[in-house]
Amino acid sequence: MADSEKVSVFSTVLTREPTPLQQTLVTDVKGRRIVGGSVELAKEIEDATDTTEFLMITLQKSFNFQPEKVHELLTNSNQYLMQACDKGIKGDYRPVVKWYELLNEVANYEKMIEFFKQAVSVGYLVELTLVLNSIRCGFYSQNEHVCKEAMCLVTRIFSTMLE
Repeated sequence: MADSEKVSVFSTVLTREPTPLQQTLVTDVKGRRIVGGSVELAKEIEDATDTTEFLMITLQKSFNFQPEKVHELLTNSNQYLMQACDKGIKGDYRPVVKWYELLNEVANYEKMIEFFKQAVSVGYLVELTLVLNSIRCGFYSQNEHVCKEAMCLVTRIFSTMLE
């Protein structure tokens, strides 16, 4: 691949012509419209209105990314989030560990479980799947602490949901 065709994993700068989808930027994870390169997210975790927004806010706070970058982490079946969990961000696992710790905090965890129960009650499992697929990225990490945090979180989720 020529240098002019390469796209940086964590950069919105494209060195080739954007696709029609990138031009219109009406991309969606689930109902979260991205128009003109900006994502509307609540400022605080407590203000999240659904599981997807909750997930994006926690990622934004942990990785210190703009909302557009957070959206990129969740595209292509979480390919970029998987890479971040596997190898860290430029070898640094602190943002990934911080994300799992943020999800494990009592207030945030209870909010996430509340969203899960709402999704299950109305039969909308897409949100639940999105979050669980994002959390499982930590299982493939080369960092033991990330793997441990991911396992603890998933174990905690399943034990709570089975109650």
